[in-house]
Amino acid sequence: MIEFKQINKSYSDGLVLSDINLTVNDGEFITFVGRSGVGKTTIFRLLIGEEKPDSGELIVNGCNVEKLTKSRIPYYRRKLGVVFQDFKLLSRKTVYENVAFTLVVSGASNKKIKELVPQAIGLVGLSGKENRFPHELSGGEQQRCAIARAIVHQPKILIADELTGDLDAIYSWEIMEILLRINKLGNTVLIATHDRDIVNRLNKRVITMENGKVAKDQAVGRYMI
Repeated sequence: MIEFKQINKSYSDGLVLSDINLTVNDGEFITFVGRSGVGKTTIFRLLIGEEKPDSGELIVNGCNVEKLTKSRIPYYRRKLGVVFQDFKLLSRKTVYENVAFTLVVSGASNKKIKELVPQAIGLVGLSGKENRFPHELSGGEQQRCAIARAIVHQPKILIADELTGDLDAIYSWEIMEILLRINKLGNTVLIATHDRDIVNRLNKRVITMENGKVAKDQAVGRYMI
């Protein structure tokens, strides 16, 4: 479970989040929508411990995130899967090596790497392309690789910010189908998008942000902006 309790966050140029109160139950699929600058990405940065709130509490599976020390943040992040629009695949590494990288840096055994990497690659539909380099992949395939890298360590929460911004409608929905598949496995999925058609087609919970506040929270929502 994720709980935002009266979260406030501001930067030097003004208030970004104001009195955010949200509860995310295990296994939910939630889409955050709203114009640029309303606080969607800041919510995600708080979740991964990249930013700290000015006030309030953020509890993720019993962990008080804003109280984590810098030395504990990397261990906390191992429980999350994160994909941003600038997914930054390692250009000199193959698909297999890019996906395995998360496990390598966390000290996973070779046995575990050989077990989990093919599973993640298969889940996103890249089986057979393990030895290709990023420049040999389409934009949609690169995004799939980034998702595989984010889920290979089997996190319970996947956070995805504007995954489909540079993809056409067909590739965008293919990416959403992968996220739905991951969600059906019991994982919590949180995404932010400007794509109205995707939001309405998903037919999932929608949180609409306006001026740093939660303007609407619909259990089965639509893109209403």
